[in-house]
Amino acid sequence: MAPHAVGYLAGINDAASVQPFLERLPPFPLAEMVYTQLIQSGSPRIHLARGKYTILGTDSFLRERIVLYESIDELAKMQRINATIKAIANPTIHQDDTRFTKIVYFIADVLLALQTNAVPVMVTTVPTEDDVFAVLQPKAAVAVAGLVTAVSKDSTSVALPRIVVGKREARLFDEVLQSNLFTPYSHSHESLINESNQKSRVILDLRKNAVALQRHFSDRLELKQTLIPMFRVTSKLVDTVFGKLPGALAEMFATAGEHLIEERSRVVLVHAGPAIRGLFERRMQQMFDSIRKNAS
Repeated sequence: MAPHAVGYLAGINDAASVQPFLERLPPFPLAEMVYTQLIQSGSPRIHLARGKYTILGTDSFLRERIVLYESIDELAKMQRINATIKAIANPTIHQDDTRFTKIVYFIADVLLALQTNAVPVMVTTVPTEDDVFAVLQPKAAVAVAGLVTAVSKDSTSVALPRIVVGKREARLFDEVLQSNLFTPYSHSHESLINESNQKSRVILDLRKNAVALQRHFSDRLELKQTLIPMFRVTSKLVDTVFGKLPGALAEMFATAGEHLIEERSRVVLVHAGPAIRGLFERRMQQMFDSIRKNAS
């Protein structure tokens, strides 16, 4: 998780920790629940940008699977991306506009995926072409829209934990991770990145392994539809899109993309936004129910 994703998750986690008047609700460690879902989605480790907003969690089950990394270079890169997008944005667009934020975060996440072997966690949705043309000046919008349209969003089922809070639940969940069924499920996620021409088959294998895992652990797991944003790294993409991006973006993308054409066949992002929103809405419902109960 890049610095912007870590900060976003910290803000949502703080909001979910607020207690309603008159009645205290059980703790709701939203960030830890998100980490658990990421692990269940085939991630053996979660790499978090180190910073004052980074949430590690209190349970050893999660802490053993979290790796902190220094993010000074990423912060500088984010500043360059933000400044570049601001310079090419339409004069009427403010930086607080959610469409502006989506474009900046998306570009930062794609660059992180290109420059590392990691799968970045997206906390916002992939911007649409309409977002791009509404926010950016026409010439720049064409190039950025080319990157957006290169992304395919495949929908598939994944097996996610119903909820993990506390040591007992963590132990039960650990049994899932150590099971023979989890190994092929995890390998299916890895294949999304590594197998160049077999995307449809890999998606089907992922869905099949998710169903098998959930059926065996139906008391702990549930199936949920998710979008998996991904795109192929090809010489055509580097030439026609990366090289035409404005200013500093062209330099950063071209450098990142050229050496990955042969090393990695595909860039994959994890779309965690719906899971984060779903957990937050569940907590808000608990708060509203508590307030209503005490008001009656």
